Amino acid sequence: MFCVKCGTQNPDDANFCSKCGTPLKSDQAQWEICQIECIEVKEGGWFSPAEYQFVARVTTPKGPIIVAKSPVFKEPPYDRQKEKVARAAFDALVNSLLSDGWEYVRAEGEFVWWWKHQFRRKKQ
Repeated sequence: MFCVKCGTQNPDDANFCSKCGTPLKSDQAQWEICQIECIEVKEGGWFSPAEYQFVARVTTPKGPIIVAKSPVFKEPPYDRQKEKVARAAFDALVNSLLSDGWEYVRAEGEFVWWWKHQFRRKKQ
């Protein structure tokens, strides 16, 4: 059985994740959890900037899958002065998730970037 929060494989009879402690056989196990991440889709060069994209990733028993993607953007999301383009891409991804039945849960992580958020929806 895979943990819905961190993706760690646990024994089938486990009640809690051995890595993060998330309950495995409670109401939590009835939810899909997706985490928004920022990935570099094209490395930059001397004359062309890198390209980035936000993705919503869900951990499943078969491994992680991407359930939604934002438009690609060229300004790094961690550059406060050029964040506007990244925020527009992030907002597009969030609107896509909300229209697909996902609900906001919280921001997640030890060092939280502004885009690190979790959403959930009932398993279908």
